[in-house]
Amino acid sequence: MDPADLDGPGSSLWDLLGDSRVEMRSPDAVLDLPRRGWRPLFPRGADATEAREVFAAPHGEVSDAWALVFVGDADGVRTVGAHPGPHRVHRCRAARRVGLELRWAGEHTCRAGALPGVTIELVNTADTTWVNEAGDRTTVHGWILDENGQRIVPGLFLFSDAPRLPDIAPGDRMYLRVNIVTRDVEDFPPGRYALVAELRDLALTSPLGALVLYASPPETA
Repeated sequence: MDPADLDGPGSSLWDLLGDSRVEMRSPDAVLDLPRRGWRPLFPRGADATEAREVFAAPHGEVSDAWALVFVGDADGVRTVGAHPGPHRVHRCRAARRVGLELRWAGEHTCRAGALPGVTIELVNTADTTWVNEAGDRTTVHGWILDENGQRIVPGLFLFSDAPRLPDIAPGDRMYLRVNIVTRDVEDFPPGRYALVAELRDLALTSPLGALVLYASPPETA
């Protein structure tokens, strides 16, 4: 969103909603909403089958935080959902990841039939400290690519409460574990495979890496 959308004094929510019929999903939640200061963030789409609007107003009790209202429009009836907040506004992921790079330290090797243990470097290439303003976390997903260079999907995603990324000084780096989400990697035959990783919260994608699966030596009597 454009930060300029949050500028200005705003209006009464009821002035923005107009005279159309409105149904409140949770009438009690409306009592906690600010009376004024509302401004539209996302207007209705003319070609949408169920149009949607989002309005925001300063929270009133928490600085730099906002209350939100979502308005759906179907068959001429506008349904309002209230989210009193406080909700904080962060820059988009593309802006937050500026200066950060994912880098492979080298190719990874693993015995075929085992689950690979893969890590990747996160490097701050900027000349200023990268500050984790949005609480982005360390979750990194990795995909093995097919012969056409496409991610092998669907993947198997396991989510946990990963640690937050620390602030990163200029030129500093840290190692992050890569969770391979490609299914049944343990069944892949020996060979060399292309690999790509993504830092989930920032949608930061790595260059191509390499995973080499080698055959186990034959058992000896």
